[in-house]
Amino acid sequence: MAACSGGDRPAPFAPFLPPVATPSGVTEDPPGSAVHGQLVLGGPSHPPELIGCDARRCRVKSLSAEIVSRLRENPDRLLVFEPGATPADLATLRLFPQIRRLELSHLAITDLAFLGQARELVELRLGRTGLTDLAPLRVLTRLTHLVLFEVPFIDGAPLAALTELRMLDLSRCPKVRDFTFLGSLARLESLLLSGTAFADLSALASMTGLRELSLGQTQVPAENLDALAGLTHLEGLHLDGLARLS
Repeated sequence: MAACSGGDRPAPFAPFLPPVATPSGVTEDPPGSAVHGQLVLGGPSHPPELIGCDARRCRVKSLSAEIVSRLRENPDRLLVFEPGATPADLATLRLFPQIRRLELSHLAITDLAFLGQARELVELRLGRTGLTDLAPLRVLTRLTHLVLFEVPFIDGAPLAALTELRMLDLSRCPKVRDFTFLGSLARLESLLLSGTAFADLSALASMTGLRELSLGQTQVPAENLDALAGLTHLEGLHLDGLARLS
């Protein structure tokens, strides 16, 4: 078990983004160009909704039928909606219900109802949004990676339905008080709880596959850390800012 006590927020395990080949119909800019290495859908005439694409992600303002037709050639890319996306922009996700990886961070989202048809999602990033109700996440049972960094929700109970999760980031979600839902997430390999009110290590007893655990600036008593002895697969344990830690 390796301990880390640095002051910076630890980065979660890299999301599952398998190597992908350049899809047909997508061109790569030549060396020396201003955006060399970036894949541009459709070349100079790419749709105005598109910010840019590379082999791992596409950044968009909204979706259009043209963008979706090309995204389908490589469905494992992370689709990132740019900050400033409006509810109308997000509603265009209905054009691509087969989306597998999605980032909606830094958006003024308060309702996730528009994700109801995205049942194929395996990765969802919602950091620094205004979400208070996680109930719509219950139906996204294929999720393996979920980021809720700095989200002001109170009730985490809907997360108990996401039993396929391998990585969960709840860092700086200080309003959560009841963490019993963690008992349903036995497959977690990376759990980030820094800056939360988490205090009871018994909630982690079933997570014998954990490889990374972040408990910095939580309410876990330092004298109770012996309760982690059963987590024999831990490779990273982050305890920075833990009270009474010597």
